Amino acid sequence: HLGGIYKLLFLADRIGGEAQVSEETTEVGFFPPDRLPPLSLARTLPEDIQLALAHHQDPTLVTRCD
Repeated sequence: HLGGIYKLLFLADRIGGEAQVSEETTEVGFFPPDRLPPLSLARTLPEDIQLALAHHQDPTLVTRCD
């Protein structure tokens, strides 16, 4: 059995309602990219954030899989 980790990042817009906590989150907040709270580095790396921002700024970038 070969295990693996999949990390999926989605760009989305909130179009209604309020962001809420859930079974998967303890807090919800919105931050400018240069003022993010500490990341859970076991889950999200600074490079992940930079990649998501690059795709947000240029939606024509191709999907990256490695």
